[in-house]
Amino acid sequence: MKARVVSYSFPSSCMADTEVDFSIVGHIEEADNPCIGFFYSDGPADYVMVDSGWRTKIPKGVSARVVYQTPPWTVCTEMAMRSPTFRLIFPVSGTYRLDVFAGYSVGGTPVVEDGPYSVFVDVAPFVPAKVSITSYNVPSKAYAGSSVSFNVKGHVDVGGGNPCVGLMYVDGPSPSIRVTGRDVAKGQACVFGYAYQDACSDLSLGDSLVFPSAGSYRLAAIGGWVDVLAGTINETDRIEVTVDVAEATANISGKVVESLLFGVIKRPSRGARVSLDSLKFTYAGDDGSYSLADVPLGTYRVSASKPFFEGRTLEISLTEVGETYSLNFEIPISKWVNYGIIAGAAAVPLLALAALRR
Repeated sequence: MKARVVSYSFPSSCMADTEVDFSIVGHIEEADNPCIGFFYSDGPADYVMVDSGWRTKIPKGVSARVVYQTPPWTVCTEMAMRSPTFRLIFPVSGTYRLDVFAGYSVGGTPVVEDGPYSVFVDVAPFVPAKVSITSYNVPSKAYAGSSVSFNVKGHVDVGGGNPCVGLMYVDGPSPSIRVTGRDVAKGQACVFGYAYQDACSDLSLGDSLVFPSAGSYRLAAIGGWVDVLAGTINETDRIEVTVDVAEATANISGKVVESLLFGVIKRPSRGARVSLDSLKFTYAGDDGSYSLADVPLGTYRVSASKPFFEGRTLEISLTEVGETYSLNFEIPISKWVNYGIIAGAAAVPLLALAALRR
């Protein structure tokens, strides 16, 4: 025997079109493609569905199983097929028979060595829940690329299957936004809910929200129920909100000073050109001061230049929205002009001496 069943657990009853938990635990006796699982043996539907991150239909007479293949698994190791990694969905109401087994797999076909152990599940008709929005906190303003917090709370007015609350991306300038760390496209929603919930229960979804670009976004706080098989959300309450998203920017300001005679004389550099990469530029005022406003966050090279002076380039990183970063420049006069000034200054007394000699 390559594997045996240690334990298994399935609900004796549940509701159709809802995800339910189950567990099968096995023990590896020989490390040669051992497997555990269950056969869908009988029931009112053509299939049952197993959700393991993606949904797989299991037709009648076919097994859902986990095969331990490579690397070779050690003898006496536990193997498991259980929630929350795996969940089970029964499409319609009625009584279903599942047969749990352990064994090994040959060419994709299970060979049963332990079992089958029959399990019967009574599935009731699906009754959708009704959820109303009790409160929501979605900011009316935000900055592009910056994370903001949000919260949507709901109340289960009518108990039933798959109640949920969520946040839907209705419309906006970006193809998608990020909600609780997930990309949510237009017309889609990020939701939180349960397989079944009694009336008078509360639901809550809250985390981070990021808008990729500036513009006006329409969102909706929604309450309702999820059709698991269809993968759709059926709303029972909806409140739309608008979020105005501005470009995430900061400001740069400072002064440009020019130095003469190898730094002996320093003065404000009136009219110096200050440029931010190839995005924008400005000129220093009479006191040498300048400012560059509404610069998108990021890292830039900023340059100061003026005719007859040697330009300077500095790098700056803008990381905080709305902050003003200081960046000052000192641009020396060209060395050739410096030499000219010195030569001109020395020529004055020499000319006077020549006149006296005459």
